[in-house]
Amino acid sequence: MKKLLLLLALAAAAVTGCREEPLARARFCADISPQNPCVGEDNVFIQGTNVWAHLILSPRFDDTAVTARFYGYQNDQRIFIESIHHELDPGQTLVMEQLFINLCGDFEIEWLDSSGNLLAKGEFEIW
Repeated sequence: MKKLLLLLALAAAAVTGCREEPLARARFCADISPQNPCVGEDNVFIQGTNVWAHLILSPRFDDTAVTARFYGYQNDQRIFIESIHHELDPGQTLVMEQLFINLCGDFEIEWLDSSGNLLAKGEFEIW
């Protein structure tokens, strides 16, 4: 019994200890400033607010470009709005895109690498 518990403890430690941080994560901000690239981080915004979509890249990320695909929802159907391509400078860890939206609703952005692999995605709401 003790051997079984020891094996389970070692397996749990190995699984949790081997997790790497993701290569990227998405966030949304109400504004930016020279001192703070993300003022008012949230997933819910008031209509008329300029929403900034950010992709935060790990220093391990090694690619030359990313693409943001922007979607809205209407009658529970996801509708493609636009795609925005970003060329990356070497070592760049932040990509920002200002989204001009004057509609209420639910929205989603997917960030893809240059091969089309999903890096991160996030959803936000405007009301």
